[in-house]
Amino acid sequence: MNKLSTILILLVLSCVSAFSQQLPLFSNYIFDPYLYNPAYIANSGFTEINFIHRRQWVDIQDAPVISGINAQIPLNGKLAIGVNAINDESVLLDRISGGVTVGYKVPLSSHHKIAFGLSMGVIYNSLDLDGVETVTDPALSSAADRSTSLDGQFGIMYNWKNLSLGFSLPRLFVSDPNSEESFSEIEFAELRNQIFIASYKVELSPLINLQPVVQYRFTQDEQDFFEAAALIGYKDLVKVGGFYRQDSGPGFLFQLTANDLVSISYGHEFATNQDLSFAGTTHEFQLKLRLGKKKPPLVVKDRTNNVNDPIAQTTPDQEEENQPVLDSIRVEETTLSNKKSLEEAGLQPEEPSEVSPPKDRTEKNISEKDIALENIVKDVEVNKEPVEVQEMTSGYYLVVGSFHTEEYAQSLYKEVIKLHPNSEIGYDESTDFYFVYIEKVSETEGSLEAIQSIRETTSFKDAWFKKIE
Repeated sequence: MNKLSTILILLVLSCVSAFSQQLPLFSNYIFDPYLYNPAYIANSGFTEINFIHRRQWVDIQDAPVISGINAQIPLNGKLAIGVNAINDESVLLDRISGGVTVGYKVPLSSHHKIAFGLSMGVIYNSLDLDGVETVTDPALSSAADRSTSLDGQFGIMYNWKNLSLGFSLPRLFVSDPNSEESFSEIEFAELRNQIFIASYKVELSPLINLQPVVQYRFTQDEQDFFEAAALIGYKDLVKVGGFYRQDSGPGFLFQLTANDLVSISYGHEFATNQDLSFAGTTHEFQLKLRLGKKKPPLVVKDRTNNVNDPIAQTTPDQEEENQPVLDSIRVEETTLSNKKSLEEAGLQPEEPSEVSPPKDRTEKNISEKDIALENIVKDVEVNKEPVEVQEMTSGYYLVVGSFHTEEYAQSLYKEVIKLHPNSEIGYDESTDFYFVYIEKVSETEGSLEAIQSIRETTSFKDAWFKKIE
């Protein structure tokens, strides 16, 4: 073997050994934070399959090429599982890593949640010396052997409304591609590799949103760096943005989404830094496939109200409209509560006189919706299997009730379904509300005037139409 080949391989091994405690570098992590933090697994609520391919420094032969795939599956509002695999090729070294992830979300309130994620897997390193003369140098004899080591990541994510904060440890175990042993000694890393990320989504208008993202990475070799990015989105269909990575340079990002099911993303890095400009640009592509229906987010029950209380969590627009009915329900609940207290004290309660309806609540304006709401208070069948919540897509919805908590929507649904068997419960992520609706009509199926006529044929004359863009 000539000296040049020996020096080249030794340089590769030393660089890989230093880099082995870090994750591969990506730009599209903004569209899939799970790449860096397992706590973000299935954060969209959909079952997802993501493909990613990165070609770095296109003007350099044998420059790093990274390809990966991951699947993220939400089992319910709390638990999610996933699998991932990444192939990282650089010069003579080929590194394949793969593992499984378990994520768990803990709701703190209706707008706060914290999530944890843990990934465990293996890293397989192989050095391709087929193109090099016979290895005789003792310094390279061990390097020619393949090695396998344990891999692991841990992450935490905190979410408050549109604010997201993440912290991850991308390498939990020491991984040395130069070692001749495989799993001989499992050694925890010094945890010097850390990644912090923060993002916030601002709704500039009903159609336009802005999402700034900041990331800071601590590395074992003390080559720390930060990244800052911003994305502008149109109805979450098209997103365009740019970013800057310290000691590397700027780049831009683009994502196109069709029907919330398929997304194609592209990242381009200019590498204008003086030390990297000779290497050419970097290209990165990502394909996201979403399967099935979106799992509704986990909602914390309101401990101060009865789970079947239809008064709780109505929209402001409906409070005034429903006030007569709600006042009547409160009177009925108070009467029943007082009667129970007297019975527990051993006293015979007097038969209550008929309760007069509240002011402005006459026989004329009592609708079947009012009756359905009153029946919720009397309903003892609270253990029925809940209906599956549907994600609300674009169209017009004839709504009879809206709630901030799923349990209340399920209670009203049990009554509405008796009169309208095709009723559904929908969730609108933009408002964080659950809607009980009788019918849905798309904009292409008729004019708004024609859609409004449906209202006249239903049992709920005070239902209203909600439009989802």
